[in-house]
Amino acid sequence: MRGRCARKAYYLYLYKGKGVDSPSGKLDLNIGLVTHKGQEILLKTGDPEAALEGVKQEGARLLKGDIHHQKLTEALLMGWVRVAWEDFIARFEILAVEEELPPIQLATGIGLPIRADAVVRDRSTGEVFIINWKTMREKKEFTSKWKEEVQAWTEALGWEQSTGKRVDGVLFAGFYKGPFKDGVHTSALVHGYKREMKGEVVYSPKWANGWTRFPTWEEEAVGGLVGWVSWFPKALLEEMFPVSPPILKNNAVVEDWIEQWMRWETDSQHILETGSERDKELRFAQEFSNFNCKWCPFKRVCFKEATIQDLLEEGRLEERVDHHGGLGGVGVREGSLPEVRAHEG
Repeated sequence: MRGRCARKAYYLYLYKGKGVDSPSGKLDLNIGLVTHKGQEILLKTGDPEAALEGVKQEGARLLKGDIHHQKLTEALLMGWVRVAWEDFIARFEILAVEEELPPIQLATGIGLPIRADAVVRDRSTGEVFIINWKTMREKKEFTSKWKEEVQAWTEALGWEQSTGKRVDGVLFAGFYKGPFKDGVHTSALVHGYKREMKGEVVYSPKWANGWTRFPTWEEEAVGGLVGWVSWFPKALLEEMFPVSPPILKNNAVVEDWIEQWMRWETDSQHILETGSERDKELRFAQEFSNFNCKWCPFKRVCFKEATIQDLLEEGRLEERVDHHGGLGGVGVREGSLPEVRAHEG
């Protein structure tokens, strides 16, 4: 929790017993869930068409009525298949996909849930890695920002302890959905540009003066979404799917981190069960910084400009719905605090 904002975690997951979030936060979660479903089907079946159908079905369920973002998730899968899939299966042997193992008991009533996006073995080195799929709004520093993400190592350590098989580290694979503007992610996969030149319509993935933006899935002249992703300049497409270097875990660091976290969580649990609302807020202290506050949905609350109830009534917040069937942190116990994940989706 250090370096992040514990108050945000409290509001997101524990406020009034279930937590609240902004509609855009829910959107990012759903985009991530649909993207994960596509990768799960693809790695399990090796069939891109089956994976695309799975994305369409999951998108219709979770992004109901939101055609723009349904098409974005389809394009992300098709783009990844085009530039990454063949290299991925040539490099890695797939050992497991979305396999849930029994929690490792850390203390009475508290366990470490283990569910890795994928577990793979490098065919050339024999090293085994946990894969983490990450949808993202920004590409900057994606490949380097995970080096100190110790929490991700817990999955590797937990897998090792649960299966008795060695895991060397983790890899992070990104899916760039574009910045968020006017209620949508403005990815060039779903927003193209066109202009008439010398009597012909020409197309570009980048805006320039005089060019008109259009939804790519509606543009029959380029073959709709499938044609656009197939035409998209390969170098630009590859930039949308960055992969971190292998990050080798350090078990001693992970074990120390878990011990610290469990002590903090145990103390917090006592306050959650016995403390007043003010006690809970003081326990989950605010961490003010531009990084933490800039896009935080609770900024007005922390700066005493509104209450949580005000934002609920304004429609800027809504009650959280847990799509995973449990809390998303390290320790899992009813009502316990989930560690804030350092990823989108």
